[in-house]
Amino acid sequence: AGISILSGNSNEGAIYFGDDGDDDIGRVRYTHSSNSMDFIVNTAVSLKIDSSGAITKPLQPAVHAYSSSAQNDIANGIVTIQLDAEVYDVNADFNTSNYTFTAPVTGKYLVSSNVDLTDIDTATQWLYGALIVTSNRNYYASLIDPRNLNSDSNQSFSSSTLVDMDANDTLVLKVRSSTHGAAQMNVTTVETYMTIVLSC
Repeated sequence: AGISILSGNSNEGAIYFGDDGDDDIGRVRYTHSSNSMDFIVNTAVSLKIDSSGAITKPLQPAVHAYSSSAQNDIANGIVTIQLDAEVYDVNADFNTSNYTFTAPVTGKYLVSSNVDLTDIDTATQWLYGALIVTSNRNYYASLIDPRNLNSDSNQSFSSSTLVDMDANDTLVLKVRSSTHGAAQMNVTTVETYMTIVLSC
């Protein structure tokens, strides 16, 4: 036993879900001209399967933020990376004025970053090239001891972390160094960035 929805070669077949405010607020639709299927939630395509079987989620939270200008001679201790520009921000979840990502839904978010630092003072006792600070947990990555370097140097720090966030939790990328050494370290532009995507 089954249900068949038969349509023309260039037409669509669909199942609609409605209420007293909107008669097609939800829909499962098959488009025969492209042999694709999409799932519509709250009148927007939330998931699409193309003819090859590839699945895309057009509304999945995803961000690529970066620094458009250098931060020079940053202070020792904990400093926020000024990610003030974006390549993309699918649902406008990242604020470029305070460099903060706000989780739209509860889930696990894959956070990847690259922090490019120049003129690191060898008198600095330790340095975390990436510190991800969320509402409920801190994630430390890329620890080095600059005293092992022969001279003041430039370093790039990459990290990737699966971060547990509740809806409306916030996330900020920072760098943390010891209070020793001169405040001469710089954060470079473009090479310093963070990407975030809802994983599950």
